[in-house]
Amino acid sequence: MAWKIIQIFLSIGLIIGGLSGELVLKGTNSSVLLVVVGVLLLAYNIYSIFAAKKAKQELDENLQIIAANAEAGEKIETPCTVSITRPSGMIGAAMGVQIFLNGVEQEVLRNGKTVVMQTNCLHNVLQTVYSADGATNSLNFDAIPEGNIKITLKYSKNKLMIE
Repeated sequence: MAWKIIQIFLSIGLIIGGLSGELVLKGTNSSVLLVVVGVLLLAYNIYSIFAAKKAKQELDENLQIIAANAEAGEKIETPCTVSITRPSGMIGAAMGVQIFLNGVEQEVLRNGKTVVMQTNCLHNVLQTVYSADGATNSLNFDAIPEGNIKITLKYSKNKLMIE
């Protein structure tokens, strides 16, 4: 969210610079085009902030439903270990991925790292939320008593895979 606010200020800076005549759009030498680009970027950034807030609200509602279902669902006798690994890569390297298991917030998964969790629920839902754009992904899986489930998150394809 902070990055979007910075982008809004940069858009306003482009508009002010174009209106003052001090700055021009590179390659066109037009301050009017710079103002137009600034206005378009400003509109997009404002829209994306509201879209992210709406997505966050929908995610919160979904997480509450998932958590309630996990509480009421079947349990296993001994906990199952669940690990999710994010391979190291250039795409999205600076952004974290928030992990939710059965609607309960876990750790932020960083580039090249692994988050380890435990569950006593037979039927589970793992959700990921990307810090950069708020995109979500989910995976349903069944736990095995005293089992070890390994999940890999591929950032570039936005996929969760059980190994």
